[in-house]
Amino acid sequence: MIIFLGGENDFEIARQIAKLRSQYARKYSDSLDEVIIDAVVDGYSAVEQSLLALPMFFSHRLVIVQNVSGLKNNIDKLQELLTKVPDSTVAVFDGRGLDKRIKLYKTLSGLKNAKFFGRPNSAELIKWVQSEAKRREAQIAVPVAQYLISRVGDSQWMLSSEIAKLSLATDEITREAIDEHTARNVFDSVFDLIEAVSHSNSRQAVDIYEQLTADGANDQQILSTLMWHYR
Repeated sequence: MIIFLGGENDFEIARQIAKLRSQYARKYSDSLDEVIIDAVVDGYSAVEQSLLALPMFFSHRLVIVQNVSGLKNNIDKLQELLTKVPDSTVAVFDGRGLDKRIKLYKTLSGLKNAKFFGRPNSAELIKWVQSEAKRREAQIAVPVAQYLISRVGDSQWMLSSEIAKLSLATDEITREAIDEHTARNVFDSVFDLIEAVSHSNSRQAVDIYEQLTADGANDQQILSTLMWHYR
């Protein structure tokens, strides 16, 4: 079986790969040979060798090919190679960061077992936050989920990390718990900083700046976000 995982949602692609690894490890227990190949670093020949190899001491092989952009100059050979992958091998092509406009993406996205992961919209992200909290045996109401997103941003990587931290502190995630255990999004805090400066409120501006640095933001982050707002 050959699987391609594509789309803009890096978080869900990474999670899908982790799920596949776990599933096959459970399914075949001690009879699975797992190989991870970096197409950019290792090159086409290493990918070819790994996909064509037959398991010697195992019944099945799971081959995960990362940084598949390294195969863009070998599309014709890759197309032929994919027809020769033995039934005992499950090949997973990690499409994170792959340009949709190039021929390689079109080739891999046309595979029978191609799966695509888009970024969630606002409503989907709120539901995802709730399901992520539930997965960690915690609960979060819709308004509180919205508040968490507004505070830390819409990155699923960041949200997952914050939910994991919050779920350890409480099984009912509230605004108060979020205020206590999470830092505000640098982007939003810088917006407040700009507002304070524009209203000549130097004391508030200094307080916001000091809070930003206390929360871990460095001067380069703050300056770059200020420049973005200014533009």
